[in-house]
Amino acid sequence: MKYSMKSLVALIVLSIIFTTLIYGQHVFIVVIDGVRYSETFGSEGQYIPYMWNTLRPQGSIYTSFRNDGYTATISGHTAIMTGTWEKLINDGSERPASPTLFEYLRKQKALPEASCFLVSRKSKLDALTHSTHREYGSTYKASFTYGRHSDLQTWKKLVEAMNEHHPRLVMVTFAETDLNGHAGQWKDYLSALRQADSLVNLLWEKIQTDSVYKNSTTMFVTTDHGRHDDEHGGFQNHGDSCEGCRHIWLLAIGPDIKPNTRVSKTTYQVDLTPTIGQILGLKLPTLLGRSLIYVKK
Repeated sequence: MKYSMKSLVALIVLSIIFTTLIYGQHVFIVVIDGVRYSETFGSEGQYIPYMWNTLRPQGSIYTSFRNDGYTATISGHTAIMTGTWEKLINDGSERPASPTLFEYLRKQKALPEASCFLVSRKSKLDALTHSTHREYGSTYKASFTYGRHSDLQTWKKLVEAMNEHHPRLVMVTFAETDLNGHAGQWKDYLSALRQADSLVNLLWEKIQTDSVYKNSTTMFVTTDHGRHDDEHGGFQNHGDSCEGCRHIWLLAIGPDIKPNTRVSKTTYQVDLTPTIGQILGLKLPTLLGRSLIYVKK
């Protein structure tokens, strides 16, 4: 087949545009640790005014989002990052058996370690920087930054990583909600949620004022697990199959996400891996979930 010079130029331009759309994306996954649906979307913004009033109109919320695995920190984060349900020891001593999104991205795109970051106050989440899979593993691990002492320090560590490295894929966990919940401090739990809400808004504002990230970044905000509902012991703990632990929530915002949209169809934590894989242009194996980009209301 013969092409004219104009046709060849047009094809080259289209190829560049296509490559930019597929491979020029960045993804941030924000996990507000252990927050129930009842205090987030269930409260219609009472405790999350920024996400509800400012960010929700710009993106999509998923109101029937669920953790159908083990409702604990390590396993919840694993479902988000691998697209599989794995019941792992919750002290960080056991890594996922399935590859993480960090590993898929680094291996397929030949990217350096600094292209992927996991930032958290919980040091045990270092277990999510890579899997034990023989074809992936530590060779393709993410960088881990420990936001010791507080969510505000976690925020500072996140900003440092963004400014210095501009990573393609980031997971950041704000942990004070979970820690205050376990302490049985209801007011502190809600205060930590309000603070995390404001940090999410600051993150999106920073993304939109950064020349690397602006208009090429998708942000997902969710939780790893809920907490017991009032019929099963109340907010202090979690870890079973009660509705308070399983019914969680998701906010998505970015160029590939429909604005001002509420998705009530049941979706799952394991749907995030194929969704993010699609945005980043990754080839993934058959997973339990499916891309949320194709899910109808």
